[in-house]
Amino acid sequence: MKRLILWLLPTLFLVGCGDEKTEIHIAAASSLTEVMVPVTDAFERENPEYEIVPTYSASGTLKDQILQGSRADIFVSADPRWVDELEEAHMLEDRVDLLGNRLVLVSPTERDWVIDELTDLPSMHEMETIAIGNPDLVPAGAHARAALEEAGLYDMLEDKFVFSGDVRTAMQYVETDNTDAAFVYETDALASGSVRSDLIIDTPEPIVYPAALMEDREQEEAGAFYAFLQEEEALQIFREHGFQIP
Repeated sequence: MKRLILWLLPTLFLVGCGDEKTEIHIAAASSLTEVMVPVTDAFERENPEYEIVPTYSASGTLKDQILQGSRADIFVSADPRWVDELEEAHMLEDRVDLLGNRLVLVSPTERDWVIDELTDLPSMHEMETIAIGNPDLVPAGAHARAALEEAGLYDMLEDKFVFSGDVRTAMQYVETDNTDAAFVYETDALASGSVRSDLIIDTPEPIVYPAALMEDREQEEAGAFYAFLQEEEALQIFREHGFQIP
């Protein structure tokens, strides 16, 4: 029996090795959390030899982690400036403007107020708190700050702001009634069943999500998923979740 077990062990080891998949690590903006599930599922069905391993966070945080050595074969940011920084550090093989989005102000569905324009906010005393992503790290927060500054409202509303580490947390503040409103992406609002969009915000700069293929990636095969993100099958999934295609 011992000899049989010793004979079988190498065989079992080889069978196990045959089942190993190539891991492709993708660092993605937190606003992509829901949509990347069906996108990666579609890719893995067609390419069962691969496994997509995602990390979601604020785009600025992900950029810092990549600069500090965290593994990422592909980076999808909600703001081009963080990809620009990696490109200036000569860390990219390729980049493409993959997606677009819009900024909205959301509130709990039971609120009965009406907001016609951004300039209504200072006079809305019943709106005591507004969640906003940290503008220095969170692209949605940076776009919100830019829009409010352009309208001359940022300083007037700053006492109402509750800052969050990413846009999904800002959304959760509204969903859990911890704030009266939040600046989030339109796609975040569509994915939630407990908030309503009160106002679409005109941002000074368009909201663009660039995707980048890293130069020093651990898996050369990451190029296959990078290409899939730009194919019609993936783009249609993004559209169904409310994203725009530049």
